[in-house]
This record gives sequence, structure tokens and C-alpha cells, in this order.
Amino acid sequence: MASKLSSMAVTACFSTTSSLSSSLSSHFFPLIGRRCSNQFYNNVIISGSASSTAVLSPENLCLSIRSLLKQITRVLPLTYQQKEKLEGLKQHLERLSDLAVSNDFNGIPANGYRTTLRALIRILEVGMTLETVEDIDDFISIISYVNNVLPFMDEFSLVCDGTNTYDPEVGKRHYIFVVEEGKKAAKAFFNRHFVGMLFHPSIKPFLLAAMRILPGIIPGVCTSWSDIMNSISSQEEAGKVVSRYFCSKFDINDFKFLLEMIEGKISMWGLTLVRNINHFELAFNPVVIESREEIISPRIDILIEADPLQVCLKRSTNFIERKVKWFTLRSGEEGEFSGKVVFYCHGGGFIGPAAAAYHDIFLKDMALQLPGVTIVNVDFPSALEGRFPLQMQAILDLYLEMMSPSKECLLGFTPEEVVILGDSSGGNLAAALLYALNDARKQGLVEDIQFPSSLVQWFPKNSTRPQVDAGTLLMSFFDGFCLNVYVQKRILDTVGCFRIKDKETGGWKLIQSNHDLPEDWFFDGENIQFLDHPYLSPLYYSDFESLKDVDLHVLGVNFDGFIHEAVSMCKAWKGRVNFKVIDSLPHGFYFFNQINGQCRRATEEGYQMIKDAFKH
Repeated sequence: MASKLSSMAVTACFSTTSSLSSSLSSHFFPLIGRRCSNQFYNNVIISGSASSTAVLSPENLCLSIRSLLKQITRVLPLTYQQKEKLEGLKQHLERLSDLAVSNDFNGIPANGYRTTLRALIRILEVGMTLETVEDIDDFISIISYVNNVLPFMDEFSLVCDGTNTYDPEVGKRHYIFVVEEGKKAAKAFFNRHFVGMLFHPSIKPFLLAAMRILPGIIPGVCTSWSDIMNSISSQEEAGKVVSRYFCSKFDINDFKFLLEMIEGKISMWGLTLVRNINHFELAFNPVVIESREEIISPRIDILIEADPLQVCLKRSTNFIERKVKWFTLRSGEEGEFSGKVVFYCHGGGFIGPAAAAYHDIFLKDMALQLPGVTIVNVDFPSALEGRFPLQMQAILDLYLEMMSPSKECLLGFTPEEVVILGDSSGGNLAAALLYALNDARKQGLVEDIQFPSSLVQWFPKNSTRPQVDAGTLLMSFFDGFCLNVYVQKRILDTVGCFRIKDKETGGWKLIQSNHDLPEDWFFDGENIQFLDHPYLSPLYYSDFESLKDVDLHVLGVNFDGFIHEAVSMCKAWKGRVNFKVIDSLPHGFYFFNQINGQCRRATEEGYQMIKDAFKH
């Protein structure tokens, strides 16, 4: 049954214009008024020890893969070398199956190895339908990448137990390996049969329809989007772009440009329009939004020492005032006000702004679903404005100021209970904030500061190390070229802390600017080193035991390059853990919660998780 559904999704994605119009009707119009058929909600959430009927055992998945491989060799006109590459998958399937079982958390069937097996089935199903030599070559490129990763599964596997240390040599091998393999397989990303990797059948038909129809509905607004999609349709040009990306020549400002383009021309116009249609109740139950900027006197400084390269927390003594910006959102009647606070660290790869259109829409929606709860959205500096610990310092400053008994005027009240929330890179910052508060408490740097009752992470980015687990390494390809080991390095390039050896004195000094970091730093471990610290990679905190009174709530996404990091965090946590996994939806699914039923349902599950995170 699952196989038929996948095939149907593939057919729907690449059908005629009439089918695309049908897709648009079935996926968009049922959402007007925020109502949608229950068929979109089947088998979405996997929680606790329960499992979805759509999730097959690794053994059955391996059997299906072997069967598909047998059929493909009969159906496709393959060369001898291509058949050998397909056969190469078989010898590693048993080990992949073992890892898929052993890396689950509390019986919840979710990790990068499981998703790799499921992804392979979808890829092989598509492979059977290919006809042109070019399509078959791209298909074999993907198989070759997986084939080349599988022998290194044991070497690339990391243990997250609080004592794990970074091995620069292994990390370097990871990076070189991914760059080399990525060059070979980059073009296959943009083959119309594989773009998006067919993992999100409920979203993909709508998106493909929107790409063709939206520019016509809003002339001029989506010109840039249309141009980008047209350029991507040229596989030759796309291959050059991706090759440039893998060759370390893709500037971080390119990401910023694309982000600004999508915010301004797509999200702000298109999604805001849809949101207003879907939220008639806003007219009767508005969200109160305040934008705030305050000069505060910090209580704790996060300091970086060059030799040795380490982080220190110290009580502020210089009393240099700092500026902090944030937004507050609240809905409901005055009598519903609860004194509860969601302290939100937004995602966006450490470079997205707090006021981004999709975050604006998402937070207004969240405020409606959490009446009486105050949402504090921290507008911390982007990584393009400065390196670590600039972002974390702003977050820590605001939290301490907000929770200070003598600063009731900051929010107008003293919070009764606080839940820290973060999505993607914001999940990283939210965990780092919790660790900093815990370390400050243990060192006696803060007194009488209310501690968060829970940490909530949605599809978190819990590590910035270039060295990653094999489950993440496999999923990095399947989730698209924006989520892979190379991006791990680019994130570290942008937000991380580095020291460089002074050629004149031979001593160490900190790198303060992105422009001062040589592009080849990764290969010069003797003269350039990066800070490997839990405040940058939360998976590797050394004292989870001291946080056992704090609950951890994690909302993961199966087809996400970071699913392994979410699972590993749950395994490392010593306190109560609430782990839910959303199936067949992408990283950042809440972007689409106003235009897709399954995304809507998944986002509502996330809101319920936040409600459950409050203990009182």
C-alpha cells in the first residue's frame, strides 16, 4: 500500500497542467476557514512507543529494496557498471538495518538510518519509471553516493554521552568525503524526478502548482521566484551552481539574498494573504504585538579566551550597557492572562531576522493557539553581524533582565513559569541558553532567578561540528543540498568562534570578523582552530544530570537532515523526555501551515507540545 501511495505521489508531482490545477484545488481550497479533510492527517505523528501503520520494520524495508533492485535491473537498460553499483547496495543493507533498530529512542521508529531505508525505496520506485539516459545517469549518481557512504557507517558514528570529543582528523575526512561525493551527485538534485526527493507528497503537488500559477495570480510580485525556478529548470546551469557551492565558493551572502527575496516577495504577500483568509477570528480576537528595544546593564558576560580556547562565564564588572531588541505577542481577553511566558529563539540558520515574514505569521498563529500566554521573540543579532557569543549574549541578557524581580516593568509582570522554545538553529540557541543559566547557577553567578521549567525544540540543529553521525551524513543528501555536512562547516564559518596563530609572536588571537577567517581554515589545524563547545553544539554538554528537573520536549521530522541530532539529544537527556516525530514533512514545515492540511495538523501538534511543557 505504501508503495502504491508513493508511486501515486510521483505521478501527481509531474503530471499535466490540469492535474496541477487539481492538486491546487485539493490542497489549498479545503484550507479556507482552516478546515481540511481527515485524509491529510492519517499516520502523521509517531509518539511514545506507538507506531504508525505506515512505518515498516527495517527488515521489511530491506526486503523491499532487494525486490526493487531486482526489478530495476530487468526494466532499465543499464550498463554492466551501473548494475554493479545497484548490486553494491545489497551488501550493506543488513548493517544499515541493525543501525536503524539500535538508534531508535524508546521504541520510537525514527533516526537517519531508518529514513535512509525509506528514502531508498522511494528513489528506487522512481528509478523504475525512468526512460532517458540522462535521467538514469542521475539516478545512478544518487545510488553511488549512498554506496560510498555505507562502508563508513561505523567510523562516522558518534556516541553522544557527554564525554565525546571532536576528532579533527576524522572531521576533515568527513568534509573531504562529502565534498568529493557531492560534486559527483550535485546535478542529480535538480533532476525533475528527484528534486525534493519526493519525501513530502502532501506538500509537493501544491508547491509545484504554486510555482506555475502564483506568478500569474500576483503579477510582478513573484518575478524573482519565477526567474529562479526557470534557472533551476536548466540542469546544466544548476549543476554549475551546486558544484560552486560544494567547492566552497558559495558566499553566505547568497543565502541572505535568497532569504530576503523569499520573505519580501513570497511570504509577505502570498502567505500573509492566505493567513488573513484563514484567520477570520483575528478581527474579533486580535493578537497584541509590541516591538521593544531596551538599554540594559548586563549581569553576566560570556567571555572567550584564546589560550586555551574556551568559554568563561563571569559576573559583569564593567557595567557597559547593551541594547537588546525583542517582540512580545499575546492574544485573549484580559481575564485569560496567565503569567506564563514562551521565550522563543527563532530559527533561520543563525542569519534569519526575527521579523521575517514567516516567523511573523507563525508567531501570530501561535499566540492565537496559546491565549493568555506571552510570547517573547528575541531579536538577537544575526551571525552576519558578529560571531559567537554575540547572539547568545543578547539572549542571556534579555532572559536575566526579564526574570529579575526588580525589573517587573520589562514585561509589565514577573513571569510565573517560563518555557524556552527554539526551532532549527533556534533550538540550538535555546539549549545553549539553558546550559548557560545552569552553569551560572552552579558557579553562584546568579541568585533567585527563576529557571525554565522546560526546553522545547522543533526539528533542532543540535550540532555545528563538521564531523557528524552517519545517519545525518546519509540524510544530508536526501534532504537537499542546503542540509549537508558542507553546511555544517558553513554555519561554523559564520557563527563559530576561532583562534589563529599570530605569525609574528607565535601566540594565539581570536578572530573577530568573518572576513578574517581563511577559506581553507579547515585544513590548517595547526594554525587555526575552532571552539568546540556545548554552547555551539548542545549535544555535547557534560552535565545533563544537573538538568534532570527540566523537561525536554522535541518535535522531530523524519525526512530531515537533522533527525539524528534530535534523537541523540533525547538519548542524552537525563530528565523527562517527550519526543514526537512527524512523518513525511520537511524541515520547517510550519512555513506551510496556512496552505497545507498536514502541515497545519503537525503545527497544531507542536502547539500542544508547548502547552504540555508548562507544568502548572
